[in-house]
Amino acid sequence: MPVHPVTLMRRTLLLLNLLGWACAASATPYNPLKPIDTSSPRATLFGFIDLMESAHGIGVGVLDQYRASSRLFFTPDEVDTVLGTRKYLVTANRTLDLSALPPATARESSRKLTIQLKEILDRLELPPSNQVPDAQAMTQSKIGKWTLPNTEISLVRIETGPRAGEFLFSSETVERIPEFYDDIKNRPYVNTSTKDWYERQTKTPIMVVMALHNIIPPRWILRTDYDHQKLILNQPLWRWLGLVVVLMLDYLFIRLAGRFERRFRRDRPARRYWARLSRPAILALVTFLTIIILGDVLRFEGFVYNIFIPLLWILHYAALTWLVWVIGEAIAQSIISSEKLKQSSIHSQLIRLILRLVNLAAAVFIIVLGADRIGLPSYSVVASLGVGGLAVALAAQQTMANLIGSIIIMLEKPFMIGDTVKIADAEGVVKSVGFRSTRIKSPNGMVVTIPSGQIVNGAVTNRGHADHQTVSNTLNLDINTPPELLESFVRELNTQLKATPGVDPQRVKIGLSSISGSKLELAINFHLKESGPDDAIQKRQWLLIDILKMAQTQGIKLV
Repeated sequence: MPVHPVTLMRRTLLLLNLLGWACAASATPYNPLKPIDTSSPRATLFGFIDLMESAHGIGVGVLDQYRASSRLFFTPDEVDTVLGTRKYLVTANRTLDLSALPPATARESSRKLTIQLKEILDRLELPPSNQVPDAQAMTQSKIGKWTLPNTEISLVRIETGPRAGEFLFSSETVERIPEFYDDIKNRPYVNTSTKDWYERQTKTPIMVVMALHNIIPPRWILRTDYDHQKLILNQPLWRWLGLVVVLMLDYLFIRLAGRFERRFRRDRPARRYWARLSRPAILALVTFLTIIILGDVLRFEGFVYNIFIPLLWILHYAALTWLVWVIGEAIAQSIISSEKLKQSSIHSQLIRLILRLVNLAAAVFIIVLGADRIGLPSYSVVASLGVGGLAVALAAQQTMANLIGSIIIMLEKPFMIGDTVKIADAEGVVKSVGFRSTRIKSPNGMVVTIPSGQIVNGAVTNRGHADHQTVSNTLNLDINTPPELLESFVRELNTQLKATPGVDPQRVKIGLSSISGSKLELAINFHLKESGPDDAIQKRQWLLIDILKMAQTQGIKLV
């Protein structure tokens, strides 16, 4: 069969590339920073083919040279050369419009699609280069699209974005490359320069060889006949064995992180919280490394790759969210411990609240990044979170009111832990202030829980902030008490109260308030200075007992 001129030109270029690799002294080294020319369909199409054939030829040349030697390991130059061919593939990737691919799977998918596209082109009769429009022809025709004859493979001009004006294989073409490959893979090659590339790279663990080239001699792995190895879900057996090993190592590291955390379970609160970082940190790390290994080393592909990788990215970002939340709790606990604050104090609760709000913002940011990674538009995720938040707020209005009430209490501090307060019908000592309610211990020992929203909307009497306590009592005297005796009792009682330490002498008021048919009502009012609720109760008790003793001494009869 006669050789097509384009095929002959491609083979000539490949031969020159191989000669250039073998004679590095006389060759121009590949510049990985030089962009590929995509100014026209001609430049993009033939530039893509040249790069792919160069990458394949150099890689195969290194492996053939190694197999022909007696060495167990690659030389450093061979390693650098093989790994360097990936730069050719990365540059070739830039001829494809990959904007429709989810970021989570774009890296491995683009590598697979690039090689499959080369396999497709190798089975087609390509037109001579002078029949593929160049930049001048595309400018004159003002057409932004060119389709390879007798195919649906199109190159289009990008109209917007940083790559505007470049001609790339269209996103529709990229999406259908696997379909085109399945349709054409059984047809004979027109260009055999990279024959069976996709099949070999699918079945041969070349990246496992490169990952372990300093540990296991590459020839020990490469000597196996992988072409006839059984496929499971379209993946060779060695990939599944590698996956089992990776998952076992992941499980081992996660278990070790759990044991590390349990060692600090009975330690100080700050250390205990910092120790909790181990599990989410290890989970985030192992999921990320597993993604790298599955994509770049084991090179899973197809629907298996498209299931595993998004799930691992979801797990990775969930671990990052967990990690950020635990870091916030650890920072809050460290601040509380360093300031020697009580765990249940308002200051401690306020510190925790602020850090949790920061954690919440960071968690939302991570969720948006994760959604974008697996291909969900950021704006739709933000909108969903907004709608979901509104729905939750409407469904839990009372809970939100209590949360906001707790924030107001923590900021305004109408009372502190240990203050004696009266809220609605409840009176007692404040035991704790939470994010939903405040707990008060009443004098009879009962603990009353009051929702924070009710506290903010009602009146709060804080006896703990008062510098005195008003004592108001009424003595019921016998109606037959002589007026002279009553006047004498009032004078002496007034004098004694004013002289009593802790009683404000300016606020002592004693007088007859009412006369009924069987008794005289004597009103006694004074202000008692207090240093605490227990101290005030004791002082009041002593003064009332003294008043009763004085009445008994003077012959005043109580009824």
